Amino acid sequence: MKFNLAFLFLFMSLISDCQEYNFDYLDIYLDVTEKKDAIYQRVLKPLDESFFSAEILSLDGLVKAKGVYFIEDQELIPHGYFVFFHPNGEKESEGRYKVGYKVEYWKRYDSEGTEKTSKYYESDLGNLIQSISE
Repeated sequence: MKFNLAFLFLFMSLISDCQEYNFDYLDIYLDVTEKKDAIYQRVLKPLDESFFSAEILSLDGLVKAKGVYFIEDQELIPHGYFVFFHPNGEKESEGRYKVGYKVEYWKRYDSEGTEKTSKYYESDLGNLIQSISE
């Protein structure tokens, strides 16, 4: 009986977790589009009423990016740490967004995982200030 109750509880929690996921389709620029024009699918899981963790996948299931969005005026805006991946699964770049703009240092990698020149973006403007060799 205890086993059955534990299994039932686990099953119900998995169902409720699955119901919290939402998704939409994205074009090559990661803008929302219709399914027929999609290159990617964005899967969202609520973290609270305003923030969502996201995984962006190619339509054949390869991970393109992972990060955090918040919602404002019915629009999802990148905000927080993001990591992008090459098609082979190696990390492509990583850094932070602030209200939709890249900020501070973004590390970049080639398709074999070797670090490339980092880029620095001015806070709040998303303007590339300089590339920095490390």
